[in-house]
Amino acid sequence: MDSSLPDRSSSDIKNLFDIKEKYPRNPQIGYLNINSIRNKMISLKLLTEKILLDILCIDETKIDESFPDFQFEMENYQFPPFRRDRNSHGGGKIVFLEKTLL
Repeated sequence: MDSSLPDRSSSDIKNLFDIKEKYPRNPQIGYLNINSIRNKMISLKLLTEKILLDILCIDETKIDESFPDFQFEMENYQFPPFRRDRNSHGGGKIVFLEKTLL
């Protein structure tokens, strides 16, 4: 992921905000196949600052239990996130739920 994410004025981001305003009861769900989350948490945090998704699902995290939960703490999301770890060779899932959903 590129850390230079678009600002709210970009058309794609604005469309997401418009949909959220028009249908506030519908959850916004994001899905990423990230191919290792190890060095991408800063980019994920920037993304979730721009677009507050209700649910963010990430596949191919490629981490195991040696990675402590605190590394995956994100503002506005429940902690700890839901994890299904595998290893550096493939697999793994992590799911972030927006705090108001709980």
